Amino acid sequence: MRWNNDLSLPFIIFSCLALYLVNLQVIPIDIMEARNFISAREMLQDGSWLHTTLNGFPRYEKPPLPTWITAIFGSIFGLHTWALRLPAALIALCTFYFLYKITLALHLHKEIAKLSILVASSSFYILFSGKNGQWDIYTHGFAIIGIWYTLNLFQNDSKNLKHTVLAGVFFGFSILSKGPVGIYALVLPFLITYLLIYRKDIQGRKWWYVGLTVIISLVIGTSWYVATYLSNPEKVLGTMAKESENWTSYNVRPFYYYWSFFTQSGIWSLTALLAIITPLIRKVKWRHSKHKFSYVWTLLSLLLLSLIPEKKSRYLLPVLFPLAITIAVSIYYMLHHRFSKERWTKINIAILKYIPYFVSAVLLVVVVYLLITEEWTWHTLYLIALGITPFIVYKITRKTDRLQPSLYTYSILCIALVWFGLPYAFTQFTNKAYQPVSAVHSYEKQFGINTISMSNPTPEFVWDYGSKINVFDSENEYPITEDIGVLVKESEYDLLLNTFEGRSIEYLTRLDMNQSNEGTGSHRSRLYIDYYLVKAITD
Repeated sequence: MRWNNDLSLPFIIFSCLALYLVNLQVIPIDIMEARNFISAREMLQDGSWLHTTLNGFPRYEKPPLPTWITAIFGSIFGLHTWALRLPAALIALCTFYFLYKITLALHLHKEIAKLSILVASSSFYILFSGKNGQWDIYTHGFAIIGIWYTLNLFQNDSKNLKHTVLAGVFFGFSILSKGPVGIYALVLPFLITYLLIYRKDIQGRKWWYVGLTVIISLVIGTSWYVATYLSNPEKVLGTMAKESENWTSYNVRPFYYYWSFFTQSGIWSLTALLAIITPLIRKVKWRHSKHKFSYVWTLLSLLLLSLIPEKKSRYLLPVLFPLAITIAVSIYYMLHHRFSKERWTKINIAILKYIPYFVSAVLLVVVVYLLITEEWTWHTLYLIALGITPFIVYKITRKTDRLQPSLYTYSILCIALVWFGLPYAFTQFTNKAYQPVSAVHSYEKQFGINTISMSNPTPEFVWDYGSKINVFDSENEYPITEDIGVLVKESEYDLLLNTFEGRSIEYLTRLDMNQSNEGTGSHRSRLYIDYYLVKAITD
């Protein structure tokens, strides 16, 4: 296996655009996205830019910078799913650009920098975060940009103040996106790694600029917290105490919970595992300190995340960025240095080359099975296009001993899944009883009623409804001379009868936003609710 010619930068750029800007609207909005999009919508509808809200209630759990950005995009392009997800995709693309520059600034080969972006852009959870309206990509993306300017500060003697200010600004943006998680999980392990490897290269006076960076980032990052505290101290302090407590008491997992972190890189999982374990089980002689930088950065990031009791798989997102560089370094230097002739290395290269074949074979089997068993509709065209992909992979990689074509096929497979797999998977509803909450508007118009919910409605319901859903308040008096539409969970039916005792109650419909049929394992109770008409009392 040889590395002849350079990786195609135009292909890598095309791959990033094709993965992150296509089919943004296809995946259904989940609960976290719904919360974020509701807050953005209420900013536009109610002007609640400082005091963020969720269905009209204060929401101080998350800082608002991504919500502000999303609301601005919504005001320009409309409150469409693709428009609200677009800023996250653009942040992901900017992150790749600065990750490329960071790799070069670490004095790694240009081919490693390009390969790092190829790996990062097609890593599963980075791809998911960049096509989803969650705020994780913002906090880590801004952290990556801040790291780039910090590197410039450490490595250059000119424009120190400029690099200091910009690093502080983007670190502040990271804090203002989702609290200090980006600083803790990306920036801190980077700085520790840099001190371990390049401490002698940092001049003493640079630490004054580092101190200024910290001050700027704290001023920007805490500005919203201070502003909201001054106007609503009890609510803000209560929210902060609850969020802090969650770090140690909510979703607590053992220290080793993240042992399978490499699987979050998706199609690169096996390659990632080999890149991590090879230096541990083989006597790899690092030619330069720069070659082990991303390796140490990755493990330190993983260690710091493991120290936090609260753990979720999606919290591993920051680890995937230095991991992408580690994978690239491993692949490139296995081919270019003397340990590339070892048997272990040959096994690594063979695995790297044949993973696309294996994925293609599985994909082809699934496509053929679906073509045989599923009823043919126009959606079948997506399946056919997806089924052609394995043949493209084979055509590109056959009769060559160069590695680059095999690397391209990793992205090609991911592009095929985004372009054809996602539309096929998420545009065919198996739930014959599917009915969105927005369907109540026809009843509201028919009966001339307003709608309330017996309890806080699921965020997906509020988002689909199109505006705030009023929640039942026992202290309010509901006129007995007016009909009312009421959203009721199954467990709340007795409460409905007791609350509106003496009034006639008519069942209208069930609103079910599950994609799968009732009785299946993926049919969730929180995604359906019943709609009743509480009739007025007339003399």
